[in-house]
Amino acid sequence: MAPAYSLTSKSNDGSTLQVDFVRVGDRFEQTVTRLDREGNSVAIWRDLHDSDSDDWPASPPIQELSLEEIGGKNVLLGVGRAGKSHWSVSIETAETDSGPAIRFDFACRCPEPPQWLGTTYKIESGVPEDATTGHALQATCAEDATLTRIAPGQIKIEPLAHPPKWPGTVRWRYTIH
Repeated sequence: MAPAYSLTSKSNDGSTLQVDFVRVGDRFEQTVTRLDREGNSVAIWRDLHDSDSDDWPASPPIQELSLEEIGGKNVLLGVGRAGKSHWSVSIETAETDSGPAIRFDFACRCPEPPQWLGTTYKIESGVPEDATTGHALQATCAEDATLTRIAPGQIKIEPLAHPPKWPGTVRWRYTIH
């Protein structure tokens, strides 16, 4: 199935990092792929999703996406909802010291304290289990998020802080490189 939306970050050494979004049911599922200079997949992370009826899904339920040009570069902007909560995201390419990167900035407006918020990734089989430590793909969290290994081949990135009162907005940011 061809992706509905993609962003690609290329480095000077020829390596590429790409995020693809494919519509599955009522939402988009995300795949982050690192390609070597020859275009071969080196690492693949897929976000995990629960049932469409889950109020607190394993990954943000993005239902609408648009590709916009902001400041001369392509940015993906998305929104979605589950239960009584509303999610938003902006995704942009970047270049870091370690090569190509993609930055994610999620937020969720919640009427009450959430049971769970964050993004959950499955590291595809065939990719080294230590991919989160920098060998294939690495996620670096901003000061408002944390990364945890939850099972072999799975990580979660979740917000560190919640607002002092509800309703409120919770934000988490990270960069995959």
